[in-house]
This record gives sequence, structure tokens and C-alpha cells, in this order.
Amino acid sequence: MIYAENIGNETSVNNTENNVNDSNSNNNDENEIKHNQSTNTSNNSSNTQNTVKTSTSSGSASTVHGSMWVKASDMGNINFAQIKTGGIQDIFLHQLALSDSKFKANLTAFLNNAKNAGIRVSAWVLCLKSNGKFIDPTGRYTYSVSTSYKTKVKKAYKYWYKVKVKVAYKKSVKKYYKSYYYSHGKLKYKLKYKLVKKTYYKYVYKSTYKIKYKTVYQTKYKKTTKLGYNKAYAYSYMNNLTKRIVSYAKINGINGIHLDYIRYSGKAYASPGGTTTITNLVAKITKAVKTVKPNALLSAALMPETNANAYYYGQDYTQLGNYLDVLIPMVYKGNYNKDAAWIGKTSKYISSHSNGKPVWIGLTTYKSDAKPTPLSATELLNDVKAALNNGAAGYALFRYGNVLNNNFFNYSGSLGC
Repeated sequence: MIYAENIGNETSVNNTENNVNDSNSNNNDENEIKHNQSTNTSNNSSNTQNTVKTSTSSGSASTVHGSMWVKASDMGNINFAQIKTGGIQDIFLHQLALSDSKFKANLTAFLNNAKNAGIRVSAWVLCLKSNGKFIDPTGRYTYSVSTSYKTKVKKAYKYWYKVKVKVAYKKSVKKYYKSYYYSHGKLKYKLKYKLVKKTYYKYVYKSTYKIKYKTVYQTKYKKTTKLGYNKAYAYSYMNNLTKRIVSYAKINGINGIHLDYIRYSGKAYASPGGTTTITNLVAKITKAVKTVKPNALLSAALMPETNANAYYYGQDYTQLGNYLDVLIPMVYKGNYNKDAAWIGKTSKYISSHSNGKPVWIGLTTYKSDAKPTPLSATELLNDVKAALNNGAAGYALFRYGNVLNNNFFNYSGSLGC
């Protein structure tokens, strides 16, 4: 399990803003895909690597359903004819496009263009994450309490005392000598002296110290994490969230609701009844939306951690299948350091636990959040095929924009044919 507090579509929106497609790689993709298609035509149709099969829960063949996430700032950049030909039938439009007035003019044109192209638009709603923090729908929260206590510690100090030491000192003394001279032819002398330094010694007392230790009491502090419940806040937040979602559903041209961050940060197991709470919230939102728009599509971005998903995130695929029209697990291989085989294995597990509801596998169009370089069209097609060959009814691309190799749409329209 990856502790995924910050893994989600909103995180990736911010991390992949400044990356551009490589037109040279597009040309390489085109040649490689054409070669593969030519090879596939001559190969036996039973070869599962080159054949995309999709089925509903009853096993009957179905049309591959393409969808993608779109940021508000990318609304004006979409080539609807291209993506429609490429098999895209659904768009999940970021909530900013619906709530920020600066996108109002673009929103009207966008919804009209989508309608004319026959593409359904769902409001992509960030549910249980606000200002970078997750909201526990049970009202549970943690807080720190600081308490003081006394403890015995050894404290160092200087112990001063006097010692008797012998010290040298200099003193000037007279040193006499004979100074000779001649007087009337006779040698005579007289005594003279000069001052010289002489070393003497004496004993004195000098102060010194040594380090000793004493035991003292010191005040220390410790922090304890405690749990609290603010059910009134949680109730208010959930009600406001539901009202906001219903207001999106009422917008003309919005025909679906896509729930993102409808989960715990990775510690659902610490909240008693966390999985049931998530399921009940989805049920409440679904009921509210279906009341105002009965044919609205209800979908949700789910974590892809199979049998551990409910334990860590409170997302039980089978339970959620009772209320969602479509399950969209974010099977982002780069963020998990996995490959297409993992996409297939994960798709198979979730599709078999979706309570019969269709599963559209969410796939990143770039290598990873840490390395947001667009995948080649060939690699992205292979990822889609890995999902479709293992029970998925469709795919969802995260995301449209400069992290998507648009050459993909030249070939994705034939998926499932």
C-alpha cells in the first residue's frame, strides 16, 4: 500500500501544468502504431495482446467507453471533433469552471460545443479535501495537548577552591664589582655596582575549579495526540457539500457528477465505521442528485489498492457499486512504479468486485506525477488495452492538456472494434 494522502487528480492537476508534447514522438508513434495495426491484421485473432475485448458483467460484448478529466483552464483548447472521433463520450470538468466567475463565458461555449458533439459533461467535484487537508466525515479530528512534568536531571557546575602553588618572580639587586684605575703610577680600584635581576620563589594561593554534578528538578513538556469529534461541523460540511453538488447538477448542460477525494487520506482504519460513512455519503449525494436530475451519471474517482482499499481509504468497491453508475479507479501505474500488467491485474480485480457496475479505468497520460512527461500514443493505447482485456468497460484519461499526446485520438476510436 502506498500511503496516499496527497495522491489524487487535484494533486496531478497542479504538478503537470508546465509540460509540453513532443511532436517528433508523435511521428514515431504514428509509424509504430501503423506497423502494429498491419501486423495485427495478419495475426491470428485469438492473440489477446493485439485484440481488445470488453464485456459487461453478463459477458456480452459492449462498446468501449472513453472519458477524460479536463481542467477549467483547458476548456477553450479542446478539439471536440478530434476527441469524439477518438472515442471520448464523457468529460469530467473541474469544479472551478462552474464556481469561478472568470470561466463563465468559456463555460457556456464549452457546454454548447460538448452538446453538439454528443459528449456528456459531468462536474468534477473535490469532496473531502479542503485547503489541502482531508475532512473526516465522521467529525473525527486530532489535536495536541502539551503537559508539564518534573524530572530529576544532573546539572553540571563549577566547584571553586584554593591551592598553594610555588611561583617565581624577579627582583632587582645590586651586584658589586671592582673598578680599577691608575693613580700616580699605582694601580688602584674602587667598588661599584650595577642592578641585575635575580629570580626568587614564593608560595601563593590560587583559585581554580573542577566540574561537579548535582541533582536538580527540571520542568519538561510532552505532547500527546488526542482524538476529538466535532459532529456538528462534519454534519454541516457534508450538507454544504451535497448542496453544492446539487447546484452543479442543476446547471443546464451538466449531466453528471464525478466525485473526487471521496475518501480518507490513508487512515480510514483509524476511524470506526469509516467505510460505512463513505458509502452513506455517496448514497446521500446520489439520492440528492437523482432527485433533481434522474438521468445524471454518478461516478467517483477511487483508489486502486484492491482488497486493501476499504481498510485504508474507506472505499469499498462492492458497496459503492450500489449507488454509483460507474466506478473509476485511478490505476496510475507511474505513481506506483508499476507497468501495464499491473493495470490489467487491478482492472480484473475491481471489475469483479463492482457489484455489476461498469468500471472505467483511470489512466495517466504521462509517466508519473514526479515525471510528467507525456506517454507515447503507443504506450497509452497499450495501457488502455490492458484494462479493456481484463474486464473494464472503458477508460478515463487523466488528463486533457499539455500532458496528453493528442496522436492517441487518431487510433483510440477503433478500440473495441
